[in-house]
Amino acid sequence: MECQSKPTVSADGRAVTLTLTAKDAEGLDVASTNGLLTVEYDGAEMMLTDVQVARAPYHAVAQGEGTVKLAYAGLQAVEAGKAVATLTFVRNDETSTAVTVLHQETNEAKPGYREQMEVGPHKRHCPSSAFEDLALDAWYHEATDFVIARGAI
Repeated sequence: MECQSKPTVSADGRAVTLTLTAKDAEGLDVASTNGLLTVEYDGAEMMLTDVQVARAPYHAVAQGEGTVKLAYAGLQAVEAGKAVATLTFVRNDETSTAVTVLHQETNEAKPGYREQMEVGPHKRHCPSSAFEDLALDAWYHEATDFVIARGAI
C-alpha cells in the first residue's frame, strides 16, 4: 500500500495539485472523522492559489507564508484513501522544491506522520513508477501512464 502522497504537476509544469488523505502513524490511509494537518512549502518557489476541504462540514484553514494548517471534523467518516483536502499551487519557475505534510491528528490519535515530496521539472507523479517491470524511458511510457491513471490496469 502506498504511504506517500504524490503531487500532480500540470502538463506545462506550472500548476501543482496536492491531494491529502488521512494517515496513521505508519503513513497508511485511514478513515477519519476529524484531523489536523500542516503543509509547509517554499513560498518563494510556489504560490498557494486554492485550498478545498472536502467531505467535512466543519473545517478551518489558516495560511501563512509557506505554511497552511488544516483542521476538519464531521459526524460521517471520510473513507480511507479519499481526499480530506486538495491544495493547488502555481510554481514560480522550474526549480525543484519540497512540500512537507505533517499529519498531527487523525481521529483520537496523534500519528505525527511526516511526508516530504519533491516537486521539480521531472518529478511529476508518474503512475508507471509503481510498477517495477515497466521501463520509464520506453516509447510507450506516456500511453501506459494514461491507462493506469484511468484505472484500466
